[in-house]
Amino acid sequence: YIARGNFDEALNRAQQNLSKNPDSAVASLLIATVYFASSDIKAASAAFERTIELDSSNVAANTALSAIATKAGDLDKAIQYYQAILVEHPAHWPTLLKLANAKGGLGDPVGKTTALESAVSLNPNALQPRISLSQDYFSNGHPGKVTPLLIEMRARYPANLQLPTLLGDAYYLNR
Repeated sequence: YIARGNFDEALNRAQQNLSKNPDSAVASLLIATVYFASSDIKAASAAFERTIELDSSNVAANTALSAIATKAGDLDKAIQYYQAILVEHPAHWPTLLKLANAKGGLGDPVGKTTALESAVSLNPNALQPRISLSQDYFSNGHPGKVTPLLIEMRARYPANLQLPTLLGDAYYLNR
């Protein structure tokens, strides 16, 4: 129903499901998803919060609430949701990158770098955390930390087109 834009019917069915299963995090999440899809952010937020009351580690609800908080400019609240996700999934690098960006947005460069370094150390085969950490090192004036990281990435991911540019920047800044 949501895919067809029939939000009233989707909400009706989700509410029926919730009335049969009032303590179900999944039923609450379904209601929240319908509200979110129909752009009723206030109702969606309340339903996502209810989902978290029922299941504090619900990744979908915490992710949605972190996105809502970020869009509203409440990075402290977004960080709380990211941290809730990381309790259950400490190596989830997309969340670690979002946490890093939120910390950077709050003017916490050390917190940002720490989150990025965690993403790299906990995800030895993921490329994006390494690229993000490299960019962070560049912006914080640590090009010497970038070169070994980029050389390792270049050997591991030779087809990535972003790496030669980053590697060239590292060599240039290290001169």
